[in-house]
Amino acid sequence: MKYDPLIPSRKQIRVLTLYAAKLEDSVQCALSTTSLDSNPAFSALSYVWGDQKVTADITVDGTSIQVTTNLEAALRQIRKSFGQIILWVDAVCINQQDDVEKGKQVQLMGDIYKKAERVIGWLGPEQDDSHLALKIFKRIPRATEDHVLRLCSEGRWDDVGLATRPNSKAEHTGWVQEMPQLTTKFWYHYEPQRSIRTKLAKLVNQEPPVLKPRFWHRGNFRSLGQMVLRGDWKHVSWSLNPKFGTLSPGWSAVCAFLKRDYWTRIWILQEFILASKLVLMCGNDTMDEKAVEGLEQMLYMLHLCGLNQHPKGMDSAAFATFSNDISWKSAHTTIQLRNTPGERKLIELVARFQVLDATNPRDRIYALIGLSTDTIEPKYRNSVEEVYCEFAAKWVNVDRDASILAYAEPKVRGGHLNSTKRQLPSWVPDWEDGNVGPGNKFRFGQLDGKTSIEEWENYCASSQLCSWRVSNNILFALGVRFDMVSSLGPQLSINHEALREYFRTYLDAAAEGPYPTGIPRSEALFRLLLLDMDSYTKKRLDSTSKTYAELAHAFAYGIMSNHAGSQQAQVEAAIDLASELSAPYLDAASGAEVLNSLFIAVLSGRPIAVDGGVQDARNAIQVDLINAADAVYHHMLGQFMLGWTNKRKVFMTEKGFLGIGPKEMQETDVIAILDGCRMPVILRRIGDGYCFMGLCFVLGLMDGEAATMVEDGGAVAEQFEIL
Repeated sequence: MKYDPLIPSRKQIRVLTLYAAKLEDSVQCALSTTSLDSNPAFSALSYVWGDQKVTADITVDGTSIQVTTNLEAALRQIRKSFGQIILWVDAVCINQQDDVEKGKQVQLMGDIYKKAERVIGWLGPEQDDSHLALKIFKRIPRATEDHVLRLCSEGRWDDVGLATRPNSKAEHTGWVQEMPQLTTKFWYHYEPQRSIRTKLAKLVNQEPPVLKPRFWHRGNFRSLGQMVLRGDWKHVSWSLNPKFGTLSPGWSAVCAFLKRDYWTRIWILQEFILASKLVLMCGNDTMDEKAVEGLEQMLYMLHLCGLNQHPKGMDSAAFATFSNDISWKSAHTTIQLRNTPGERKLIELVARFQVLDATNPRDRIYALIGLSTDTIEPKYRNSVEEVYCEFAAKWVNVDRDASILAYAEPKVRGGHLNSTKRQLPSWVPDWEDGNVGPGNKFRFGQLDGKTSIEEWENYCASSQLCSWRVSNNILFALGVRFDMVSSLGPQLSINHEALREYFRTYLDAAAEGPYPTGIPRSEALFRLLLLDMDSYTKKRLDSTSKTYAELAHAFAYGIMSNHAGSQQAQVEAAIDLASELSAPYLDAASGAEVLNSLFIAVLSGRPIAVDGGVQDARNAIQVDLINAADAVYHHMLGQFMLGWTNKRKVFMTEKGFLGIGPKEMQETDVIAILDGCRMPVILRRIGDGYCFMGLCFVLGLMDGEAATMVEDGGAVAEQFEIL
């Protein structure tokens, strides 16, 4: 098909007139040119292209052209629902063979979706009970109102106030109690004999309990002991045998709907978010804005599942399904962004949304231009490597943002150092590499967190402004050479036997003195493993806080507890270590407890007994900390051993500092602090330059100590050429 050229300066686009016809008739269209400046009336289509090798014919201006079967099905359904309609469809309205035109049109796509009368989101044909899923989404707003009325009828006015407060609708989950179609059916039910039930209850109640109240199952912890005490044998049987719990048709339909490819496509973000009026279509069914509100409420409930918070009224099978299978998160993120407009820089968007799919690797950047406050010119004629290098150079030269290194950690492939499968400089992220996504990089971030890396902001290895520059794909950065890697420890993982032995060897060398910063060696190990950060508040560790003491006890009992020797010896060693680590909190808390008791005694006129009060209070506080150690340890395990530090390596420097860095690091690698970079970096000498190996955490080097060394003459700033 021959396309007439467009004039970019006039913001010209092509639109497709889709003619009305019967569903079974062939698709007939006409193409015309218009200008966005003239505010034309048109709708825009948001859809997934699908397999480009599987096509169907449509007719445009009398010429038969091939489009993907998913697009052809969308056009058929749209004309059935809307009759004759003017559409903007990227696959047809853009000359896909003209890379220059494609780049110019991509720059206009933000305006196209903003100015469209409506955006029609085509999720695909009806399948997997999608009709039922849409029926549920449409019912949720009414179910929400029904639940509020129920609360009123029961006189639960506090709950009514919570459910009807401003902007609370999306966070309201009571609607699930008004929807029996979401009740899970258990076709397997087990209830042990009475004698077995009695023995189980005794084991749970025994002090210390022989039957641990927690067990590991598919990534989440379930309170089996509490189920036993309640006599909830149905959920005990399901927890131990989850395959016996089957989701209701309603939950199954919702699950399938949220797994559709539509939600995982990176282009959907701007198409969905920028729409002034949004209509979703799935087969014969449509969802208006009201139904989309219901979808939003559903996704908020699933978000709670992802946080391991069990919404009231949601049965256990559905909760476990959606807390373990997070395929719904892409849909949640898209809805969340639509409801939280704001200014976003392109680098933040690109860094955040690499978990989404793009057929063309260049679109991992270009698909987000319409959502950003800044832009770059799409150049589809350039190679992917050229596009990624140009974007990285902008990140450094224009945005002056050092966080690019958080996404550029190299890999070792086939025994040779290479950033990824693409031939990119070591400091340039490969956005097509699946390992760039959250959880795989030493990024201290998460998918649903802020686009700027929250925990990154807690460190300040360099307080200098980022003065880096890029020339000929070489990164020139001023910095300080701090030290070299002298020895490597074990790789961190959920199995921490090797880590325990490494830590014990380090503690046994106490004769060599404390940690270089002056703190005890045991405290250095504790702070190292937690990256010197409170895993609950995401703030730096405070030795006088209760959280610090809880984490210290979890560290002592969960990480350092030695399985060799008697159980009594293990307990005593753990208590001694925990007491040593949490002494500042125990001293302050026990003193405060005694003062509080004295104050109450004075007010009530009771006799005042001071002897032994502080020690008794200290013992009582530590008992509470010990009882909570198991739960806190599992939290720590999930947050660190399975997340940020997983498969990283512990290392020691020639000066005796401890750190955690990329597993590819080697002895003699250089530890440097680059101006403007909040984390130290690992560099490897290659010829006249350096290869960037990754960011690292070094205890005692995270708060600007390098600048002090330069001021004191202990170090000299130099320029690093990173290849």
